[in-house]
Amino acid sequence: MTINYTTVPTATSSSVAAGATAVWVGRMRELQGGLLVASLTQLLIGASGLASVLLRYIGPLTVAPTITLVALPLFNVAAGFADKNWWIAFLYVQLSSLLTLQLFDTRWLIVMVIIIVAYLARAVA
Repeated sequence: MTINYTTVPTATSSSVAAGATAVWVGRMRELQGGLLVASLTQLLIGASGLASVLLRYIGPLTVAPTITLVALPLFNVAAGFADKNWWIAFLYVQLSSLLTLQLFDTRWLIVMVIIIVAYLARAVA
């Protein structure tokens, strides 16, 4: 039996590339659809006031462990991203703390601003 090598698909053939593109496009559409549904659900819960009703029955002792259980498996991913540039990771943590603490106590706001200015001065120098 003779094999005709002109009809064997290769990695550069249009049929293989079209099949790979079709798979990629399908996956992206599924991801976009999931994000759209999640965003609309969050919008409806926030706009309807359902969140405030639920928070009467769900306290911080329920929310904190739930967030911890969701966030702990993501630590390795975050550490992998932070490993590429520790200064940007440090700045992100400082800005997150600054934006969280600014509403509670102005003394912490001043300390955080000093730390961020020192970071920026070191980055420029």
